[in-house]
Amino acid sequence: MFAHFAKRWNFHNLTKIIFGSTLLMLFFAMNSGLAQNRPPNNAGKKTYAIIIGISRYADQGIDPLQFAHRDAALFAEYLESKAGGEVPSENIILLQNKKATWSAVYKAMDDIMERCSNGDLVYFYFSGHGDIENKRVYKNGFLICHNTPRTNYINSSLRIEDLNEFANTLSLNKKVRVVLITDACHSGRLAGSSMGSSALIAQQLRTVISNEVRLTSCLPNEVSFEDKSWGGGRSIFSYYLLYGLKGLADADKDKKVSVVDLQSYLQKSFAKDPILKSRNEKQTPVIKGQPKFELSRVDSNTLANLKKLNNLNQDTNNQPIRKPLPPSPSKTFFEYLDNYQSNIETFVAYRSLLALEKNQWHQYIFDSVYHHLYERIAGSATPSLDSAKLQKIQAYEKELNKNPDALKRFYNEYLSRLSDRGQQVINLYLEGDEAALEKMRYYNSVDNQFEVYTDMLEFAFQLSTPKSPMRRNLEILKNYFYAVACRLNMFKTANRDSSQQLLLSAQQAIAFALKLEKNAAYLHNEAGLIWRLQGNYESAIFHFKKATDISPQWFIPWTHLSATYWSHNQWDSSRSALHTAASIQANFSGVLNLMGRFAEREKNLLLAEQNYHHCIKQNDRHYFPFERLGYIQMEYNEFREADSNFLEAEKRKAGFHFFRPEQGESILPPTHEIPFDMSQGICMQPDSILPNDLINLFLKGYQEFVFMNLELSIQYFQKCLARDPNFPLAHHYLGRVYLSKNQWPEAVFYFKKSSQDYLSGDSFLAYSEKYQKNIVAKDSATSACIYQWFRRLHYPKQNDLYFLAFAYERWNRFHRAASTYQKLVDINPKISIPFFKLWLTYEKLGLWKESHESHLLFAKHHDSKFAVQERSAFYRRVDSAKGSPEWAYEAGRFHYGLGIEEEAQARRSKKKPYLEPNEEQLWDQLAYREPFVIPCTAESLWKAPSVRHHAYRALYYLRKLPTIPLTGIWKPIASKKWLIYLKD
Repeated sequence: MFAHFAKRWNFHNLTKIIFGSTLLMLFFAMNSGLAQNRPPNNAGKKTYAIIIGISRYADQGIDPLQFAHRDAALFAEYLESKAGGEVPSENIILLQNKKATWSAVYKAMDDIMERCSNGDLVYFYFSGHGDIENKRVYKNGFLICHNTPRTNYINSSLRIEDLNEFANTLSLNKKVRVVLITDACHSGRLAGSSMGSSALIAQQLRTVISNEVRLTSCLPNEVSFEDKSWGGGRSIFSYYLLYGLKGLADADKDKKVSVVDLQSYLQKSFAKDPILKSRNEKQTPVIKGQPKFELSRVDSNTLANLKKLNNLNQDTNNQPIRKPLPPSPSKTFFEYLDNYQSNIETFVAYRSLLALEKNQWHQYIFDSVYHHLYERIAGSATPSLDSAKLQKIQAYEKELNKNPDALKRFYNEYLSRLSDRGQQVINLYLEGDEAALEKMRYYNSVDNQFEVYTDMLEFAFQLSTPKSPMRRNLEILKNYFYAVACRLNMFKTANRDSSQQLLLSAQQAIAFALKLEKNAAYLHNEAGLIWRLQGNYESAIFHFKKATDISPQWFIPWTHLSATYWSHNQWDSSRSALHTAASIQANFSGVLNLMGRFAEREKNLLLAEQNYHHCIKQNDRHYFPFERLGYIQMEYNEFREADSNFLEAEKRKAGFHFFRPEQGESILPPTHEIPFDMSQGICMQPDSILPNDLINLFLKGYQEFVFMNLELSIQYFQKCLARDPNFPLAHHYLGRVYLSKNQWPEAVFYFKKSSQDYLSGDSFLAYSEKYQKNIVAKDSATSACIYQWFRRLHYPKQNDLYFLAFAYERWNRFHRAASTYQKLVDINPKISIPFFKLWLTYEKLGLWKESHESHLLFAKHHDSKFAVQERSAFYRRVDSAKGSPEWAYEAGRFHYGLGIEEEAQARRSKKKPYLEPNEEQLWDQLAYREPFVIPCTAESLWKAPSVRHHAYRALYYLRKLPTIPLTGIWKPIASKKWLIYLKD
């Protein structure tokens, strides 16, 4: 089915062919020699059906279809008719358009899986869009549900592998006969389509089991058509399929339509179809299954009526006539509940609900409904109608109290709505909905709805059945919302330790969600935000890039990626990511803020000001653009306007707390350390690990460490050391585990041991190769993959010293930390990080002289401007802490010499000398402090700001000297406005 196909072919041709190919391979790879099957209307056996037709999608970016919903309705009517076996309507689950959400589809599959038994027949019919995911990230097939976002199919659509598992489980375990019919070779503006071609990986191919039949609408290189010419508006596949099943395919007149009969009829009908011929197009339906499998038995009256027609389009039964079910108490209840779809998370207090016994849940829900209804009746213009509705809902509650099956159906319906609401929240975020974006802002943390979403999804998780594929999706959503809630709650706490504990909880939740699903863009986006708050910019960049790879048309991670590159001083990369974000959504406030920052950096303050004003016009609740405007206006000496904007910024910060990661702050292992190819079949570890397979034992410990199962991680590492006390890497990673547990003495012990026994590259390879032969794996490729994973965890020797010093600091052994940082300086004085840590550690001990000496040594090995900035910042810290004349003289002399040079440069360039600064300008409040990260411990440090006004800084310090008068024998030099005096 594809409306206006001729107009779109050139644009979507390639992706149509690809998805058609992959879907066909996925559904129809099969074994030969299959056994004979019993007929579908076998006496005493039941028929069930899941019928899905989606023409309209919630995401406006997915092209609508015309007749998919109608095809589904006609197939349901066929099954209910005598020709289709008179299947009872209660055995048919028909999901059309907005009813066909992913949760409703999965719940329908769960329901059918539970109800059917040996010998029954199950139909699964789908008409709608199908697609593949982004070719750059992973390769999977999906049937697109009504609420699937076009930018991210993972956890929000029907995975074909789940459909295969559903069919295979019914076929093999329950001995149920299964007929899968898919009319899904469509195309639209979808994730896979927009990114080009791809092919499904071989592991996803499934075979057709002996009691399965699978029908698809076209060959791999074809597209399925729909048009008004067929039956007043149908897909050609559905049109001929139903006529064939009703008897026109019965060529041998045996009153039965088998697989081979239907295949022959469809091929001939499509080949002769006048509409396809007039368009010079071709479509070839495919059926796979045992040739004699009985698909239908012919009803003589139905067939006779069809044969009387000169043209099949004259069939009066071609229009859907399936009548809606009469209003029932259950329908009344859920129609009322659907009126509150947009705030179902607050309709019931789910945290209180979860505290109750399970047999009280439905009563609590009904109490909430009654509360809302009574309020509505009191203010209603038609109280009698609402009172009648109340009576039906009361009758429904009584029915649930008496009928366990009705109660089960009630919970299934309720679960579907909770899941749909969770998906709706995520979809709005993926679409860039302004209200959804606002919920993620710090200033909405006071009214943190994500805590409510977490409770709602926890209740949904409790309602789901343990073996349902839907349960996994619910667990992912629940952990995602919990991570967002913890991140937002950080801004409400004034205690740094509490803030870090919330960040830890957020990290653990998002790591668990990623363990369940590594290819969801919104999970990686959230992981990036969390790691950025921790100051681990490299890990944040990894996750934001992963999100952009998965969902390249989603502008949010592009914006976050640009901001993180900026924080990591990667200006070109930041600009490139910003350009992509702006090309998708130029008016997003985050994009405008970054454009303003770049304009500031390029000294184009007018453009920066314009961007910040534009940003405030879009969103005036964030403090950031007001604050930056204040700094720009100070540059123009517009102090009144600057004060006004700083005041506005402070108003928006009031009550919130913004912690930057402190130097020496404990950091968890980044989630991106997990080799992602380990989730693929070729690199899976064995279920059981032999005692002498130390590499697999170590990697299992490492996996547990990454996912914060620290006690298990220790057990695996200790098993390695018990077998071989010198096993490489084990001591190092045990030290990291104990760091995460805040057990400093143990961490120190293992890092010292690791540093003493460290093996360099060649030695490490030679030592580990003797354990390579002990790796247990299903094949040599898997063994090689596991060994390569182990080798990638080798690290530079200096990392042991960084971690050791880090542990000493947290243990308050600062002298030992300083000694360790001094070792790092001695190893390579060209690296700046050990210097930073060394002088900051000295300052914690009050050893200002030693810190000063480290600054002098730093200046010998590093860029002079960089060294000047850091030394100036050192003098400022000394002045704040001690204020002694000795250090004031040292600082004044240092800045005086630079002031003379600064004045000489101004004369050479014919610039005006600096006006006398106020105190805020003097200490460079306008300057941007560049952060950087220690790669191994992921601690955040900040470079000192740029230094200006050296002469005035010299005067500030020299005025503190009590023995030097500033009159008489002093004379002015340079400009009088400098007020700098030097002894003659």
